[in-house]
Amino acid sequence: MSSDHKWQIPLSKAQKSDLDRSIIEYIDWHITNKNNNIDRNDLIQSLNGLFEISNNIKEEDENQRNQPGQLLLPRKWNSIAQLQRKIMDLEDTITQLNTQLETLNDGSKQLLENSEDNEECDDTNGFKIQTWTPRSSPFSSFIVESPITAIKLHPYLPIVIIGTNHGKLYLYDILNVSLPIASLYAHTKAITSIEIVQEREHEINIVTASKDLCIRSWTWNSIKPDKFKLQKTFEDHDHIISQIAWQPDYKLGMSVLFSCSRDNTIKVWNLHEGWCVKTIKNAHSDWIRSIDVWKHYVLSGGHDTSVRLTHWPTGNGLSMGVGHDFPIEKVLLIPLPEFYKEDSSDYNGKLYHKMGFKYCLTAGRDNLIKMWEIPLPRFTTNDTPIPNVDPESNQFKLIREFKGHTSWVRDIKLSQLGPFLFSCSDDKSLKMWNLDTGDCVKTWPNFHSGFINCIATDIDLEERKPRKLLVSGGIDCKCNILMN
Repeated sequence: MSSDHKWQIPLSKAQKSDLDRSIIEYIDWHITNKNNNIDRNDLIQSLNGLFEISNNIKEEDENQRNQPGQLLLPRKWNSIAQLQRKIMDLEDTITQLNTQLETLNDGSKQLLENSEDNEECDDTNGFKIQTWTPRSSPFSSFIVESPITAIKLHPYLPIVIIGTNHGKLYLYDILNVSLPIASLYAHTKAITSIEIVQEREHEINIVTASKDLCIRSWTWNSIKPDKFKLQKTFEDHDHIISQIAWQPDYKLGMSVLFSCSRDNTIKVWNLHEGWCVKTIKNAHSDWIRSIDVWKHYVLSGGHDTSVRLTHWPTGNGLSMGVGHDFPIEKVLLIPLPEFYKEDSSDYNGKLYHKMGFKYCLTAGRDNLIKMWEIPLPRFTTNDTPIPNVDPESNQFKLIREFKGHTSWVRDIKLSQLGPFLFSCSDDKSLKMWNLDTGDCVKTWPNFHSGFINCIATDIDLEERKPRKLLVSGGIDCKCNILMN
């Protein structure tokens, strides 16, 4: 190539020179190692002439052959690899800084606009209530050995209780999730539900239900935190136990536990004695997936796509709602606050206040959450509720639908800070809804890398403000913690 030839290849002259020299080094290496009957010097001279490289290349080649670590291309390749590593490190640093910036922006927005953690608003009765919108990223996370199928927060201790698909029970301190406080294999199959019931000093009484058809009651002692003690085993269901719900001693003389099952029954248990007090049959025509309890009333939903209200002491079915196209995964009563008072002249208002609730929520496999108004039953002279004579008067009234999830809605929980609802779904997202309008307030997309099976929020206890705390468990074996 003449010196005045127009430069056309996509390399600089220095890059071309390096490439030419490397090709000659590579061919020379092959000749030397294979002992071919080729005149090496003549070939190198020919290549030097072809690539217009000085005859001094021979001496330089000999020096480089004696120092293999100093060859030209390996040096450049190593430099490229080092540069690539530096680029990746910088990208990781940028990602971390962006996450910190987002967290700082969230905190600034909360402080400046007063619209999240410490916002106050008026409810319909004129009371000042606090609201809380969790941040975009978890406070902390941890992973267990198998998918999380049940989750529960302790009412006031910073403890989250986890049940897994392999039947293992964990206790974690939410402020230090590096290791569990305690763990054991509580069941032979997946744990489906967890309840925390009345406790003594230093002891937590935990009740677990499982696909192995058993309910078990455990005590965990904070003085000896590595030990669980089995108290009782409840065995009377004929199929998978879907959910349990605890009813405190409400003028009953006993602590009562409720359970629902794929055997289409709801059972009431004396928690301390361990026997079944009552079995409610035929509340549904198919698998009962979920229950919620308030005083003498049980709300239930299942595979027959209906939601039903039952007076459990008598077994009377009072009313029902039909509106989902697919099975109902979760039901939830909305208790009336203690300050709730209807007009004294409103007889129905007095009855609702007496029942303690007026509305309920259902979440289904049709990707919807529905809010219902529950019709009042008739009350007999001894205050026993019975269904209305007119069947139409026993139908739930649909108030609103919450649309936004793109797959099965697995769990719903009320926020104790304002009129809000949290939901999780198989679409991997967590959502927060305004109960009064049905609007989605915030979405956490891809909050888990798989289906989100369960969530838990703080519960409302007398003389104690609820904590700003929410936990979730998913099929990815991860528990995410959102807190103030």
